[in-house]
Amino acid sequence: MWLVADNHTPDPNQEVTVYVRTDGPLYLLSLWAQAVGDANVTAVMGPADCNQYGWEPGWNIDGYYDSDGWVALGGVAWPNEANGVVGYLRFTYHGGQVAVSIAGEWSIGFDAECQPAVFFADPILIGEPDPNQMMQGGGQDRSIPEIERAEQITAESFKLPPLAPPARNKPRPGLLYCPSDAGVAKAQVKSPLEAESNVGEALAGEGGESLMELDLPIVEINSDITTNQIWTPDNIYHITASVNVQALLVIEPGTLMSFGYYGGLIVNNGGTLISSGTPDAPIIYTSDVRHGWGDYFCAILVEPTASPATRITYNYIECAYVAVWTRDIRLDTPIENNRLSYNRYGVVEYGTRHSDIVNNRIADCYNPYGSCGIEVYMESLEGQGEADSYILIQNNTCDYHHYGIFVHGTDQEQAAGTVAIVNNIVSWSAECGLSLVDGYMQGMVANTGYYYNAANKNWAFGEYDPVQATQDPYDPQGWHLVEDCPFIDAGMEYIEQTRLIGTTTSTDGLPDGGFTDIGFHYPNWDYVNAGTGLASGDLNKDTITDGLDLDVLADTWLDTGTPGIPGDLNSDGEVDFKDFALLAATWQVVEGHPDIIPIISDGPGPGYTDIGVAGITSDTERAFLLVDGVYVGEILGFRSEDSIPLDISALGSGAHELKTVAISIGGQVTCSRVASDNSSCFLARCVGATAYEVDEPYHFCADYSGESDISVSVYDRDDNLVWSQTYLGQNLNDSVPASVTASNNLDSIVFAEASPSGESLTKPLAVKFNPKKVPANIKALIISPNWWRRKFSDHGNFTVVEQAFQARGVPYAYLTDKQASYEVLKWYGQNRTIEYIYYSYHGGYQPVENSSLLRTTIQLSDGYVFSVKQSDFPSGQAPPWCEVLPGSLEATAHSMRAIGFPEGRLKFVHFDCCFTGRLKLTGNGTLIEGPEGQQGLLATSHNDMSWALGMCSSATQVYQGWWNEAIKGETSRYNIWTFNEWDKLKDGDTLWNAITYTINQTKWVPSGPHDNYRLMGQGDLTALRIQ
Repeated sequence: MWLVADNHTPDPNQEVTVYVRTDGPLYLLSLWAQAVGDANVTAVMGPADCNQYGWEPGWNIDGYYDSDGWVALGGVAWPNEANGVVGYLRFTYHGGQVAVSIAGEWSIGFDAECQPAVFFADPILIGEPDPNQMMQGGGQDRSIPEIERAEQITAESFKLPPLAPPARNKPRPGLLYCPSDAGVAKAQVKSPLEAESNVGEALAGEGGESLMELDLPIVEINSDITTNQIWTPDNIYHITASVNVQALLVIEPGTLMSFGYYGGLIVNNGGTLISSGTPDAPIIYTSDVRHGWGDYFCAILVEPTASPATRITYNYIECAYVAVWTRDIRLDTPIENNRLSYNRYGVVEYGTRHSDIVNNRIADCYNPYGSCGIEVYMESLEGQGEADSYILIQNNTCDYHHYGIFVHGTDQEQAAGTVAIVNNIVSWSAECGLSLVDGYMQGMVANTGYYYNAANKNWAFGEYDPVQATQDPYDPQGWHLVEDCPFIDAGMEYIEQTRLIGTTTSTDGLPDGGFTDIGFHYPNWDYVNAGTGLASGDLNKDTITDGLDLDVLADTWLDTGTPGIPGDLNSDGEVDFKDFALLAATWQVVEGHPDIIPIISDGPGPGYTDIGVAGITSDTERAFLLVDGVYVGEILGFRSEDSIPLDISALGSGAHELKTVAISIGGQVTCSRVASDNSSCFLARCVGATAYEVDEPYHFCADYSGESDISVSVYDRDDNLVWSQTYLGQNLNDSVPASVTASNNLDSIVFAEASPSGESLTKPLAVKFNPKKVPANIKALIISPNWWRRKFSDHGNFTVVEQAFQARGVPYAYLTDKQASYEVLKWYGQNRTIEYIYYSYHGGYQPVENSSLLRTTIQLSDGYVFSVKQSDFPSGQAPPWCEVLPGSLEATAHSMRAIGFPEGRLKFVHFDCCFTGRLKLTGNGTLIEGPEGQQGLLATSHNDMSWALGMCSSATQVYQGWWNEAIKGETSRYNIWTFNEWDKLKDGDTLWNAITYTINQTKWVPSGPHDNYRLMGQGDLTALRIQ
């Protein structure tokens, strides 16, 4: 039972009514309460009106009140009709703050089942407090015993040490001015006959016969593709002209293509090319004659008007003048996992927008007239550069060319874009391995492997940690790295910081781990080590023999049957003391790989499957998902059984192969068996960009084999329909007009069959982060890393927060889905004056399960963000409680402290998720778990997160989080709490009024929001409002 007031901010001499509420029918009530403050009680429920509140006349308590503010009321309800509002008291308010509370120790009540009623004893607060009573360390000096006074610790106790300077060996882009001429000598190069056979020869037979001679139907392609098409591996596609791809073209894994002299695929005018093979079924591009080095001009040319959803992965391309060429476009996914052989140029990119080039093997491109593995121009064909342009060239092997990697800058310093050249191998270059030429660029060259180049570099530009091999680094059969090669473990990052998790450079298939090997990695798709190397007594395969294994043995104790039954360690067909002895022999032994497997379940909506991981152990630090050989993402929150929503509508029809990879705290890499997902959707290859550019068309396409028309509709965050169009379903390829994408609050795109019983598919939309288009006056951030949770579990909360910023005239940015990343948050923190942050998704306080190490954590779309790391500070200046994070987390995880929010800037930060208010800093410099239960308005001065956010100045700054789990859902009490609080902030109320109102309006339950909300900081809560 709890109290609710009809007015929390009355004028002097105004009457206030306080109602008594219950959440279920009562049989009996005898309630005592007291009003403390400058007020006079004037009325209470009694014989004349008790029947209006469900009580039996004549069986009521005569309404009692006195001059000290004490009241008594109650009664008996034979039909159990006393429910909801079951009584009231009324007083005249004179001024200051009045607190009204139930005296729980003197009150008694029973519900309809004769179970004792629970009384919520926290007071409701009416009227404004005296600002002079606000404490420097937070809280308010009150005489109400149920709300504790916050610990008084001055802001000086929490002064932040300076951030550490960037580590000397940590690469950072720097401005380079590059000469226009490399001017290097030629070297002796190896013959192509010494290199790995190209795939065309392997498929067509010795001597390099044409694919056209294979016994497969030949499909002639000599005109533009303007309707959706799927090319399948049961044909050979003969391309004899420059074919414009202006619709959806899906090339299925294992498909063979042969190009005539004038052949080529040119993607433009909204076209989408899905050229995605798999590790076991790459897509083959070759020529009719197979002479090499220019039999046809270009296999794939992607022009600026193409859809950025175009994908180029697991292709074998040979014999072209240029294998892959892009012009002024940044694809959503890298050009990756391709093998390009006997082309004069491997990958060429022009323009001010570039696509990343990751993990390609580009080899045997030497030609007497010049050749290059990767060539990038940081200017458009018209000579324009762009300072915001960026390209990552990572883990490629460029072997046997004139030039390995060649990058052209721009004439204008202010237009210098960024090129990051990381973990690549350049070998057997006749002229130069790595050339940076033609003007300005923001360059970062790190961990390049060099072998047998005429010159490694065209001039003495700075680079980080180059590696020189003096002996052939490759195995005789291909481009695996030989044992003891200096390129092994020589990369810049840990393997979990790349897209190469689970892959290998080793001939024995052992997955790369620790620091990344440099150069090309093989997919290693069929490699499995999950459940191997375990102790014989580790029956549940969790890498330790312990009580859980003893439970398995006990469950089958004395069972007999076929050898190998659970617990039968010696395989004699019986579980007995012999097996117990074998288990005891490995007791507490820790060894082997956990038996991880992908877990497939229904997704958050049609067209989606949730993929999680089972079999993880307390030693598991991180887990990842791969689909059809391609990195999908990290399974964050796997300990809470979280999963990745896999968009099966974007995949082709049929089964797809899934694999999970885990990394232990010690860096051990475990690869699961491949699992098959047979989920289906009425649309296949339904793809669009991961985010839309404001004022630019948004391309989408899909393959549909049904008979219905398809409607495509776009909705904003308020669920308003803003655009819709109906299409002949089997030719679904179009764009949302730029006039529609001019809005920055588009939220979803819905594809639906037009038939009455038709299916539908909803996909997220988010604004693509573009620094040039961010208004200079942004003061607030709304952060929602999980679109599905925001849409279906927390929609009301996010809506009212957005309405609050709108109503109070506070310019804000909305970061959702993949745009809710650490790098985007960091940019806002360093480039805009951010004063307010609202975040809702996942939080935590223990980096390692069952560990004493404490640190508040939240989860963004690209990984975990800790409050602070020891490496954030100069040596010896980190606070004593800031221990080194375990495993690779200290090196790989992000931190809020590293963003560098200035002290005093943030006014109110609300992390609306589990455990973000669990910890507290003490005055003696320790970080501990705060006490459970009700702590009052300001629970403590700070925790590690508020401290890391710079909220420890002399200004009024407040950080809000939850002490325990915060169960979400539109009707959960935690969501109702947040909604009520922000609804008052929307109206212009102070945080004090918003919180006290929420306390009274939210139903109390044991261990609910009232016990778990935490406010930390300092200053005057009656002066803090959204403004």
